[in-house]
Amino acid sequence: MLVNLRQELVEAQKIAAKEDLKFNVGDIEVELQFTTTMEAQGKGGVKFWVYNAEAGGKLSSQTLHKIKLSLKPELPGGGDVKISDKRKRPK
Repeated sequence: MLVNLRQELVEAQKIAAKEDLKFNVGDIEVELQFTTTMEAQGKGGVKFWVYNAEAGGKLSSQTLHKIKLSLKPELPGGGDVKISDKRKRPK
């Protein structure tokens, strides 16, 4: 995900080099969310020719995790990162 964000910023920076109007990039906040699920299941039973008895149970638990990153873009020589949102769109 961060690789994609970096690629998008590099692309916007290249486009900005050709434009008169540019935007400085400030802090970038990225929030990631993912869910983990734990599940346990048990089942038992007895079968006779015409009689069937079963018992079962299931236990499930979900946890939502959030990670929030605050990023500040940095150029190798320092200074503000300037970008543009113009992009060549496929026809």
